Amino acid sequence: LQTVYNAPDAAAIKIEVHRVDGKQVCTMFARELHQAGHTKRFSISANTEHGWEVREEQDSEVLKRVWYSDWHRVERAMQAFVQQIDELEDRGWSTS
Repeated sequence: LQTVYNAPDAAAIKIEVHRVDGKQVCTMFARELHQAGHTKRFSISANTEHGWEVREEQDSEVLKRVWYSDWHRVERAMQAFVQQIDELEDRGWSTS
């Protein structure tokens, strides 16, 4: 279980603070991959109102957008993103 609750890839965690609709948002995980004109984006952001937003996009479509208030769910989502990113890179997707 120890690997489930540790940051999966320290290099992938980049904290950025910005404002959306006048509210402060902290992006703690963001990766973007490209292949053959297609783009996949994975992000996890926090704000004080809703908890953490876990978001997956492909091209201009949002495939997944959920809000978690439980940090352990956020860690599991991040681990799933890292695994999915590793699999995409194995299939030729590149990070930007």
